Amino acid sequence: PVCCCRPLPPRKTQAVKDQIGIPLIDTQHAGLFDTFARLQRSNSDETLSEILTKLGNQIQDHFHTEEILMRGMGLPDDMLHGHFSAHNTILEELAELHWHAMSGKAKTTDEVVTMVSAWVIQHLAEYDFGLKPYINGLTDSIHYSAAT
Repeated sequence: PVCCCRPLPPRKTQAVKDQIGIPLIDTQHAGLFDTFARLQRSNSDETLSEILTKLGNQIQDHFHTEEILMRGMGLPDDMLHGHFSAHNTILEELAELHWHAMSGKAKTTDEVVTMVSAWVIQHLAEYDFGLKPYINGLTDSIHYSAAT
């Protein structure tokens, strides 16, 4: 499962935050890191639920954008399906976390931060940065086509 790894140390986190080369995706990644930083500062169950809602919306939008772009990159089928499967796993685990937060059975903020950190960092490192070799041939018009 995606959530079983520990968060990377800050030095590695910065490396993962580096851009992959598609401005729209890079902007979305920056927004996810901003919301994650807000999650780390969360101090109440209500705030936790609100942040998880925002994060969930951002992640869904990002995955939708990413999947549209990926379909046009000429990726091998196993890479494409593996990436999409990772998206689905994260969305399912996020939905479960959010449901627990809304029902008063929330994990501690530290536990949530650890899980979300693992998802974001691991997904970027294992999947998104694997797209770099396929990005080189894309034009700027393709970079922004997913927004429409």
